[in-house]
Amino acid sequence: MARHSFISRSRIVALVALLAIGAVVQSCDSRGTDEVGPYETFSPNTQVSYPMLQHFALSSCMGCHSNFSDPNVIAGLIDPSNPDDSTLLQKVEDGEMPKGGPPLSENQIAMIRAYISQQQEIKIEPTWSSLKIVLINRSCITCHSQGAVKPKKPYMDTYEEVANNGVADDMAEKMQLGKMPPKGHAPPSSEILKAFIDWDMAGAPQN
Repeated sequence: MARHSFISRSRIVALVALLAIGAVVQSCDSRGTDEVGPYETFSPNTQVSYPMLQHFALSSCMGCHSNFSDPNVIAGLIDPSNPDDSTLLQKVEDGEMPKGGPPLSENQIAMIRAYISQQQEIKIEPTWSSLKIVLINRSCITCHSQGAVKPKKPYMDTYEEVANNGVADDMAEKMQLGKMPPKGHAPPSSEILKAFIDWDMAGAPQN
């Protein structure tokens, strides 16, 4: 009887120890971590692909921003010529993103900064391919997207949604009056606004 009692107590002690270890592991997993993929420290000289950025730095953002699966969306939130002016970098450095979750680690932020620096600056032109990145993705789809936290119509995820039903004309008018983007969001530069108006007046071609 004493032997059985000893075994039972040993098993209980072992079980408690396992539960304690599990709690520590879960606690570590719930925080931001400086382990970026196979790197214990991240070198800014590392070439960062978009899949790598998604997996190691943006995975905690995808719950709210499912449209981050598209690198063109991120392209509208970064400024390769000056990474510090990038909306994406500012929000993660301030702790505003991920919203409601643990802040990103120093290495994850360093990876985002490196990715931004490695991108080519988008030339502002009166074309859909340029305006989709420098205007729509940067200033509009935070609200006007089916993937937004609080989606607001009209949606502007696709060319058809912007070019049809007078949406582009309405956008041009509201941006000139300062009604778009709403207060709290940086307005487009005069160069971007002119490019959009020129594109709209040309019939909003899909170029």
